[in-house]
Amino acid sequence: MDANKLNLSHDVMFPRSVLNMVEAYFLGGKRITKIIQKVKKIKLKRRGTSGAYGPFIKQKSILSRRKVLANESDRLKIRRGGKMHNYWCVVLAVFCGCFIAAKADVKWPGGTYGMPMPDTGCPSDGSTEWKTGWTYHDTEDDNNDNQRSNIFHMPVNFSAHGIQQKFCLKVGNNGNTGSEIWPEGKYCLYKKGVCPSGLKQGFIRWDDEQSEIDYKDKHFGDLPDGNYEISHTTINYCCSTKGNINNPIQLPALKPFYLLTYDSAQCQKVAGTKVTSEFIKFDDDDQANTDAAGGEHPYGPSEDPFNLKIYYCYYEPGQESEDDLGTGKQVRSKIPTGKASSSGLAVAIGCGVAGAIVGTASIAFATKRILAHRARAAVDLLDGPQPDGP
Repeated sequence: MDANKLNLSHDVMFPRSVLNMVEAYFLGGKRITKIIQKVKKIKLKRRGTSGAYGPFIKQKSILSRRKVLANESDRLKIRRGGKMHNYWCVVLAVFCGCFIAAKADVKWPGGTYGMPMPDTGCPSDGSTEWKTGWTYHDTEDDNNDNQRSNIFHMPVNFSAHGIQQKFCLKVGNNGNTGSEIWPEGKYCLYKKGVCPSGLKQGFIRWDDEQSEIDYKDKHFGDLPDGNYEISHTTINYCCSTKGNINNPIQLPALKPFYLLTYDSAQCQKVAGTKVTSEFIKFDDDDQANTDAAGGEHPYGPSEDPFNLKIYYCYYEPGQESEDDLGTGKQVRSKIPTGKASSSGLAVAIGCGVAGAIVGTASIAFATKRILAHRARAAVDLLDGPQPDGP
């Protein structure tokens, strides 16, 4: 056998240099090497051809050295057991953290606010309760030009006569334990009560059709803050105006949901979701139109001050992507982020670290068994034939 390798079984060989390095790292020094050196000093030499053994040193000294080596072996076992106990405690803690992270899904922030309703319903996260409502805009009768994007996920009535908007409103915490602070980014919500911390208030005002030909404006259920009149509709908003739109924020991604754009038609990225940009264009009253917008509000009214256009961002669980602003063509995002949802990221990191620790601990355990075996083998060399007496 190669003198520089240790034979562990019939087909496993470890370089001695590797074992020595592991010794130095895990045992705080080359304790095993020192034990082997002690054994070599008291090793019995075979003498003569009769098979008898002669004393290399006095038997009293040998017995004393055997006791020292046995003590060293015991100390090694104690150190090994203590260190391995610590290793497995760390592994258990990491696995527990991994399990907890998997259960701790991201929650909708606390406070009161609203979002457009998708066709799948309000975006429950398991604890947040939503109230619903809708408003109907009577639009221009003559040569109506109501428009919407080719890709559209809203369960609303849309026609040349009028357009309906449906809302999901969070009117209380309802057992929700999420933080009341929304992440920095560029997006808008419907205002309901006080705007969440860090978000700024604004409004959009629709000058709806006022003739008697079609259905008049109507509203039902819980609505965002604003004014809902027979011929005019004003909706208030809370908008996040800070942050990089291409840096994904963390929100619950269990079900589809909507946000409204801010400052541009581009959608804020949300980790763990695929986003589609959509829009609605309202053909408002043509006579003495009083459409208006003020403060911080969703992007769109500036494109046509007499026919309000609002951009929406539809998010669904999946690969991050972006489309061409609702024309029906979807393209993959050119800005790779490599981000995942909060819970998925925590699980990935926790399980990755746990796996690394398990692997390290397993190697350490196997290596320490090998080293302990070498120590015991060194002591066993003294258990052979004893030297002749003086």
